[in-house]
Amino acid sequence: RPLLLDTWVELVHENYIAENPFHHWVHGFHVMTVVITLLSEGGDVFTTPLTHFAALIGALSHDVGHPGFNNDYLVKSKNALAIRYNDNAVLENMHAALAFELMLGEEVEANFLHAMPTDDFAVVRKTVISVILATDMKVHFDIVLQET
Repeated sequence: RPLLLDTWVELVHENYIAENPFHHWVHGFHVMTVVITLLSEGGDVFTTPLTHFAALIGALSHDVGHPGFNNDYLVKSKNALAIRYNDNAVLENMHAALAFELMLGEEVEANFLHAMPTDDFAVVRKTVISVILATDMKVHFDIVLQET
């Protein structure tokens, strides 16, 4: 369903905050291209085509809706996002939730995974969430050390 994927990508683009000096659409797109490079340079031996695709979805949307403040600030200021996500990987949880809300939302048809078997959808969802949660700087360096 390429048109639905295109619609979702456009929604992700629209939900990146253009005024954010770093966490904007171009940053999300750059991260996705880095993931493409890593996967094409041998990283794909650790993935299936389905998880490869899901990693790209996660990379593109990993900072969607980023307000320009870090998790620590949001927690200390008792921001609504920190309350919603119980002070745990606040932004990363929000990015993952928003990525799927945009896809599954009722306002615009952008669910390019709608015909996917339930088991495959579960793999995609788990992979996208894992990719995005791994960008939480509190766990990022531990993950990098595990992989080296």
